[in-house]
Amino acid sequence: MYGCDISGEPPTRLADLESIVVDLRFAERALSRLPGVDYEQDPDLCRALYDSAAIAYRRGFTGGRALLGKGASRTRVPEEILDCLDENHRAAHEKLIEHADTHIAHRVSDLEQVRVLLVLNNPDLGKSVQGVLSYGPRFVRQADDDLRRSAETASLIADSLDGYLNAFRAALLADARKRDPEELYANSRPL
Repeated sequence: MYGCDISGEPPTRLADLESIVVDLRFAERALSRLPGVDYEQDPDLCRALYDSAAIAYRRGFTGGRALLGKGASRTRVPEEILDCLDENHRAAHEKLIEHADTHIAHRVSDLEQVRVLLVLNNPDLGKSVQGVLSYGPRFVRQADDDLRRSAETASLIADSLDGYLNAFRAALLADARKRDPEELYANSRPL
């Protein structure tokens, strides 16, 4: 078997969408695991699973560089796919994006603000400063039902994207079959 690299907008879009499906499937698996993880026993695992799932999920809906197109913007999940989500899954999508933006990527949520306090002695025991305390509450993850719905949402979107990918592959194959085989083989290499 031999392979011939192709470039342009359709292959770039295909590569981006395939990458998004991989990210969504990862997010689905990670979010599905979280309800079985006891936060008190393993808070680091909870945070690692949730944060990585939320960032992987978010990647399909935000800007960035395309995988193949030099200087091109990454393809995003088409809005028409999101429009097909029911109300509960659309809410789960928006909540997961909001959590990724405000708790993980940018830390702008009120839940993420750090406070620095002077610890004062009980005035009845003598007024004095005992120390300095910094305190920052940390959002760790959604509730179990929300996690399950977010995992379902990732799966639904990935399943819909699979249809797009099949159409892209078919279009690329039809176009390639119109090209001169000698030209394709001249630019090929063994796989």
